[in-house]
Amino acid sequence: MLPAFTVPPAVLALQSLVETTEQFWALGLGSTALLSIRLATTLPFLIDSTKPEERAHALALHTSAGDVGKVLGGVGMGAVAAAFGPPAAMQATGAVGVAGAVAFALRTRPSKQ
Repeated sequence: MLPAFTVPPAVLALQSLVETTEQFWALGLGSTALLSIRLATTLPFLIDSTKPEERAHALALHTSAGDVGKVLGGVGMGAVAAAFGPPAAMQATGAVGVAGAVAFALRTRPSKQ
């Protein structure tokens, strides 16, 4: 599951460095495949790793955190793009994504089942 979390943000950072449209699209297609794996594994993992009485809270927190991240990420990376250019924003977004995946891996506990 960790590659599905780390590769898409790393690819986003790399896309800012490519020189041809073909390279950009090739990286994007690979990243999209891994994103679909991540989306298909996140909720089952969350359900499996929480106690039944805590699942509703965990699912709500998962949804809320994603929504807050979309808003703050857009505002923050928009500011980075305005100050340093779109490639810098793409690289910063990739770095934040990889850091989040590493934090997830370090804090993940075995299943509660």
